[in-house]
Amino acid sequence: MKYVAMLCLLLTALPLRAGAAEMDFDRVIAGMQATAAQVRDATYIFYKQEYADGEQQPAQRIAVKYRAPGDIYMKWLGPAYEGRELLFRPVWNDDRLRISPGRWLPTVSLNPQGGLAMRGNRHSIHALPFPAIVQNFADSAALVAADPALQAQVSDLGEQHHFGEAGHCYRLRLPKDHEPRLYAAEVMLCVSLRTGLPLVIKNWDVEDGRFRQVEDYGYENVQVNVGLGDDDFDPDNPEYHF
Repeated sequence: MKYVAMLCLLLTALPLRAGAAEMDFDRVIAGMQATAAQVRDATYIFYKQEYADGEQQPAQRIAVKYRAPGDIYMKWLGPAYEGRELLFRPVWNDDRLRISPGRWLPTVSLNPQGGLAMRGNRHSIHALPFPAIVQNFADSAALVAADPALQAQVSDLGEQHHFGEAGHCYRLRLPKDHEPRLYAAEVMLCVSLRTGLPLVIKNWDVEDGRFRQVEDYGYENVQVNVGLGDDDFDPDNPEYHF
């Protein structure tokens, strides 16, 4: 795809800042934003482990279907929460999540920002789509650019392989002690050379009195613009158990 090729070109052409092993990361963010904006729908396996509610949460492996601007279906593949399903469509079901905890358990509807839905999670369902993920990086870059006193360090980690594909990886150290609105104190990001979208994201921050890894996300076998239809987000789909 043309926009992926353009991103790859930008990744290899980032200028080094004088006197430091840092790179102009703005172009990487712009490339991801341009790519994410062209995603009409996507399927992928989402790997997730977070530090939330004062403890390390279990690692999760989730099949995801996404259709812009906000239709989402998720099925947990185990071992944690195996069989759980979630369906969300903006302005449908009173803007609530529909969740099936398991095949033989009753389906519930939850406020996506409410305590039950947020238990054990750092983010609501609204943060899942790729445009929202990339926006986190754009927002932090804008904060740094707006204040000359803030200095971010970006290290080029080169090409790495995750989930059987290549990504170009970076480590960011952000002055969150001076600007709490920054997303995290330290970030490791790998951008897939195949899709131009995030492949791996790991975030570290100070929480509960110590510096710790708080987020570990992976995106396996991302397929974009596959033509998902209304039945992919229909609770009456016979393949689902709502």
